[in-house]
Amino acid sequence: MNKTHRDRECVCLLPPSIPGSLGDEKAMRTCVQVLKQKLIILNYERGSWDFIAPEAESISQFGRTECTAYYHARGWKKVWSLTNSLVHLLWNFPIVLGAFWRSKRLVILGMDVMDGHYGLFSVLHKIVLAYVATFLGVQVDIINCSFNTHPSRVVVFALRNLPKKVRIIAREPESHTRMTKFLKRPIALAADITFLYSPEVHSPNSLQQHIDWIQGEKQKGQHVIGLNIADNHNFPTEKLIEMCVRTIQTMQRVSFLLVPHAKYERGNLPNEEILLQKILLSVSDEERGRCKMIGLPCDLADLQYVIRHLDCALSGRMHFALGALAAGVPVCCIEYQDKFHGLFNDYLHMPELLIDMCSAFSEGNFVGPLAALLVCTREKSQRIGEAIPMLQQLAKINF
Repeated sequence: MNKTHRDRECVCLLPPSIPGSLGDEKAMRTCVQVLKQKLIILNYERGSWDFIAPEAESISQFGRTECTAYYHARGWKKVWSLTNSLVHLLWNFPIVLGAFWRSKRLVILGMDVMDGHYGLFSVLHKIVLAYVATFLGVQVDIINCSFNTHPSRVVVFALRNLPKKVRIIAREPESHTRMTKFLKRPIALAADITFLYSPEVHSPNSLQQHIDWIQGEKQKGQHVIGLNIADNHNFPTEKLIEMCVRTIQTMQRVSFLLVPHAKYERGNLPNEEILLQKILLSVSDEERGRCKMIGLPCDLADLQYVIRHLDCALSGRMHFALGALAAGVPVCCIEYQDKFHGLFNDYLHMPELLIDMCSAFSEGNFVGPLAALLVCTREKSQRIGEAIPMLQQLAKINF
């Protein structure tokens, strides 16, 4: 006899792979804050997300194996790493089934992998778990999804044929339009869940030195801009680094706080600290004196408080931009996979914050859009602040 939902007291939470991205960490912390129920975290690797919710039950799907080893692997190494991951997953699957049997709901953080851009294994794994959980009577929600313009056909077929009970939620209007078109099934429209993130106030702030530095630069008459770049599939990374260097060299009345947002301790995954260090090594001593970099790992809540002190920001990563917006800080964005359009065009109605990369490449820097933003930061901040309550209400649709 099947357990009824009334008999089940747990909620399973499937995280976005392994820790390393502050955006993923913020999404996980938001889920823990909002769900407030007896959680079972389906870790990809043993104990990887336990620091988010030490009181939650933790299950390792892949045991001690590195579930990300297949990423960027080639030839027989990819075949071996995928086979190794599948063997460990099947070995631990009875434990996962037991978790589903005790749960009334499975929350899957879709994020930016559900179109298959970052590989089929990750998204198909999520889809298989959605199928199995639904078969066992669990309500499945795939939340906070973005979707690009050229999703994998395999992924489209698999998502389209998920049971109708599975709820899929897009995090901005353009992804919603694409998912509705490709998947031909109802898709809910929400906003990114991190607009619901409530950072703890720490005293003292572990990043107080950076706040003091920002205030000191402003006392000298400098503007302070947050700078984040990431590996970009649309544009050469070295070119982006060169453009950032020229921006620092040109904007002499501006100081720059360099903020990495992802650092995985694995050679096959992104490390934004390395990219930002290349920028610092490419400028003169005088220019380097107008720059400061935050190192990872760092406390997410403390970082959010630091961001509040910036005049504006330049972002190459979605979740750094979201953190800036949540702090009321306007941000110019380097496009990738059309991720920013729905948020800035349809929700914020600020398409001018999306950098025209053709013009930027022609100029060889980001001076134009940043200089234009510095003139109207107060007006932009006010408009962002007015939009936040609406975005928070939309974000609740995920849950």
